[in-house]
Amino acid sequence: MSYPPDKNIHLLKLHIAALSLKTLFTNKRRSGIAAILMALLTIVGVILLRQGTSLTAASYAAPVATASLAMSPMQTPVGGKIAFQTNRDGNHEIYSMNADGSGWTNLSNNPAGDYVPRWSPDGTKIVFYSNRDGDQEIFMMNADGTNQTQLTFNTAIELYASWSPDSRYIAFSSYRDGSTAEIYLMNADGTNQTRLTTNTVTETTPIWSLDGAKIAFATDRDGINTNYELYVMNADGSNPVRLTNSPGWDYSPDWSPNGSQILFQSQRDGNWELYKMNADGSSQVRLTSNYSIDTGAGWSPDGTKVVFQTNINGINQIFTMNADGSNPTAITDTGGRVYSPSWQSVASFCGTEEPDAEASQQNQQELQAFVASGSYLPSDPGSIKVPIHFHVVTESTAAPLEQEVGYLPQSKLDEQIVMLNRAFSGVPGGVDTPFRFYIADVSYTENSDWFHSIANDPDFPDGRVNLEKQMKEALRCGNSGRLNFYTKHTRARFKDPNDASKTIVTEIRGYGTFPSQYAGNPRRRDGVFVKWTTLPGGTEPTFDTGNVAVHEVGHWLGLEHTFRSGCGVDESGNPTNDFVDDTPAHIQPEDRTSCAQTDTCSILPGLDPVLNYMNYTLSTCWNQFTSGQSQRMDMETQRYRRIPQSGNCFACRCRNP
Repeated sequence: MSYPPDKNIHLLKLHIAALSLKTLFTNKRRSGIAAILMALLTIVGVILLRQGTSLTAASYAAPVATASLAMSPMQTPVGGKIAFQTNRDGNHEIYSMNADGSGWTNLSNNPAGDYVPRWSPDGTKIVFYSNRDGDQEIFMMNADGTNQTQLTFNTAIELYASWSPDSRYIAFSSYRDGSTAEIYLMNADGTNQTRLTTNTVTETTPIWSLDGAKIAFATDRDGINTNYELYVMNADGSNPVRLTNSPGWDYSPDWSPNGSQILFQSQRDGNWELYKMNADGSSQVRLTSNYSIDTGAGWSPDGTKVVFQTNINGINQIFTMNADGSNPTAITDTGGRVYSPSWQSVASFCGTEEPDAEASQQNQQELQAFVASGSYLPSDPGSIKVPIHFHVVTESTAAPLEQEVGYLPQSKLDEQIVMLNRAFSGVPGGVDTPFRFYIADVSYTENSDWFHSIANDPDFPDGRVNLEKQMKEALRCGNSGRLNFYTKHTRARFKDPNDASKTIVTEIRGYGTFPSQYAGNPRRRDGVFVKWTTLPGGTEPTFDTGNVAVHEVGHWLGLEHTFRSGCGVDESGNPTNDFVDDTPAHIQPEDRTSCAQTDTCSILPGLDPVLNYMNYTLSTCWNQFTSGQSQRMDMETQRYRRIPQSGNCFACRCRNP
């Protein structure tokens, strides 16, 4: 059997696909090509020496062209780890490192070869392929390398796996149906493997679009064994559309975080370089221009940077650069080759849509008028009992409810209530507010679509169902004074701050709605959503204390983020951050690794409120609401919400309004 053409070119281009030579030579079915490959690699080595592979970063020429790049919302800072493969240990292993190149950790740690890691969209898992059972198969592991699980079991080669945006599915390339690769789809647990493409040519390197509706891939259908182009198709394999048309190979697409652009590598100029284009194939722009081989490009989680592999220093290393191709920077410099970098998605802390300046100012004026009218009477500490309707939404997998992903027992919900009451009574610190909470009732719903629904989705004009709206209309209980508290997997859609015509979907830990938003669309908007792993004793690192819910309930009661508008002031020089006098203005924190005191608005009074529940520091830092925040919540709820007066409201059992 002839060796698959797409893997030949990867070997010849210094492991573009990171397929181990050791695997090729030791696998009996492919041992016949070993001598040929060694000869070809020798020729390539001579060519590379003539091209001058011992270059430095200074050898990078300026990009041929640059284009503005839409960035992710401010809630998603650059960060996260970079997963990659390296042969530093004698065989290829999957490692992770910090975004600056420090903190190398061996994740796969297996005597076989492990290749091409790809992070799940929520940053909690990695999919890769490995020859540990004799040929390439798809595997998955947790972000720390634990729970390594084989997903495919065939005698054929299977490789290049990638995730759907909701982490429910994995697309991959497989040779199981002949001598050429086709693209397949499976559930994230390896079940229900389905063929998407049916050609006698190679289809490979699939990658999903932002909304999960499309898959981009490389194929030689327009020049079998001679030239690869990039295509995009519907996620079910239908309607393939060609994106590139160049004399050289175009390969390895990667969709930008806002879905508007695609990174790829190309030989069209005689050497492997990196390019980007719009998602429809227009405006193809070259990002690198040098004599080295630049491949394996991927986006940073906020779309401002690109990570890639290059042999610019004579050995494969990993670089980052700005999304326009400027400022290439080496982040590795080791004795082993490194390949196939993948940048971990960083979950945004909060998906709450902040009101714009005009809406916030209007709300402020309404509250001032409400107080001036004499309608506001301050509430005593602990006097307002808020009924909570817990809606536990799980991913339906035909397992018993208690085994479903997302399941939370009553004991966890009770612990969350305790955490809320401690926070709002000032036990850890801060003031004793008027608010206490109790469970009105609990519902359990097994629904995969609702479990993965996206917050802030618009109403679709093309007939698609808005799943969040559908879920709320089915589950919501009571009026504006009932706190509907949903636990599920949480993602949210934001407007791109640099391009209002585009949106970004990102993983979040929770979000809440404001009291003033209830009247406009109560059953669609109102409530609190929290990622189910953030409740007390959950599995969300540093965000598993239940404080995420405290933060989101703070929004539901009327509080904005303490860093809203940064160091901005009004015409009188007063801070415009959150309309609360005793929460000093500050800039949204970037350091979420400590509780150290900071002063980011030194021209304004007060230090940053790093311990405040409505900040973005580590949730383990939070222990206080201020007197001003307590009063603000009291005014907001009296103005906009009708919280039942009884502290044990039997009528609060779930009844839709």
